Amino acid sequence: MKNEQLWKPTKYVLKKGNLKSTSDTKYVSRSSRLMSDLVANFYATAIPEYAKGKLLDLGCGLAPLYGVYKNLTTEIVCSDWSNNMSHSAHIDVEQDLNQPLCFSDSSFDTVLLSDVLEHIYKPNNLLLEINRILDIDGVLLINVPFLYWIHERPYDYYRYTEFALKKMLEENNFEIIQFQPFGGAMEVLSDTSSKIMNQMPVIGRMYVALSYRLTSWFSHTKWGKHISQKSIKAFPLGYAVVAKRK
Repeated sequence: MKNEQLWKPTKYVLKKGNLKSTSDTKYVSRSSRLMSDLVANFYATAIPEYAKGKLLDLGCGLAPLYGVYKNLTTEIVCSDWSNNMSHSAHIDVEQDLNQPLCFSDSSFDTVLLSDVLEHIYKPNNLLLEINRILDIDGVLLINVPFLYWIHERPYDYYRYTEFALKKMLEENNFEIIQFQPFGGAMEVLSDTSSKIMNQMPVIGRMYVALSYRLTSWFSHTKWGKHISQKSIKAFPLGYAVVAKRK
């Protein structure tokens, strides 16, 4: 990573050994902390299990997961387009991900694509390029939103169903190792209502904080787990995937 010494935790932080969303609203809005926690849970497990060798953090932004993968790989390359000056401090290779990637064939063992694919106008092209630059048995880690608001306008293009995402990966020569929806009806309701209420001064912030705490607590109870698991197929907040190059 370029300027490694300048890196600091942003979107995700370690708390008592667990990866969680930051409470700093500079990096994650109050109404998005629930989503951020769910994504953090996936990467806290998937990165230690699957990350290896030379890793490419594609669409890295501020490289929020750097603290998780930095000691698990032999080399790290961070790549993104430099539309945001605060991101450029961490970018090793400037790259528009809607264009062919500037990396050679079979040059990476792991590719991380976190909160990126929904912002790619021609996603099949990018998946094909990722397959090209991965070594044989190289691993791709992805998360995407589904029942989630429009963000980073005007660069938010798609929401993928489970079936579309699986088919796209398979057609681009990936074998799916792990596929998991996250969130369910309860989490979607909390996330959506929080984003609406967050627009209201004072009472909105109080609602968002209460909704986050109650949903986080209830989701770990017996009934909360039951509701989430019963509704997660029909009402996913998003998806997380581990796929391997065939």
